[in-house]
Amino acid sequence: VPIARHRLTAGLELRGDRFTDADASAARPALVGDREGGAVLAAFDLVADRAERFVITPAVRVELVRTAPTPSGEADAAPVQVRRDAIASPRISARAAVTSDLSLKASGGWYERLPTLVELFGDRGTIVGSPNLLPERGPSAEAGGVWAPARALAAVDRIMIETDGFWTRSHDTIALVPTAGFAVRAKNIADAA
Repeated sequence: VPIARHRLTAGLELRGDRFTDADASAARPALVGDREGGAVLAAFDLVADRAERFVITPAVRVELVRTAPTPSGEADAAPVQVRRDAIASPRISARAAVTSDLSLKASGGWYERLPTLVELFGDRGTIVGSPNLLPERGPSAEAGGVWAPARALAAVDRIMIETDGFWTRSHDTIALVPTAGFAVRAKNIADAA
């Protein structure tokens, strides 16, 4: 939606995942789990100058996710509760058209990554599930530039060179940690950069 020189952008995302683990010999019942979720996002491009060469964009994405557990299949296993997560990822970006051929960009914000279904519930093979995993989260930043000359350079009629650098500092990092018997378990470990 254009608002004078500025622009508001909004979106809605819906998704669903289903996890089925069936024993080929039918010796054990099939295990089924699912995840439904939705996300709302909004961003506002604020044009900072009359020439429209410098734009600042605050944005936020909010996710609501429901994960129904996949039972372990073990008779003595404790029941796993339905998991509900609400996460927000705010971000602010800036981009500047330095010349007609060169643009610079930078952004910083907060990210959260939910554990995958396999990290939560395992695969009844080499990955043991961890249903109490916390989301991985932390600050992140990016900076870079794009050079795309409007005119041909000798025999090359179009060229674009882009370079970017990324940085994150994750908390409750999710990693697969070896356990006994060549199995691994997803765990939240110390902070990582």
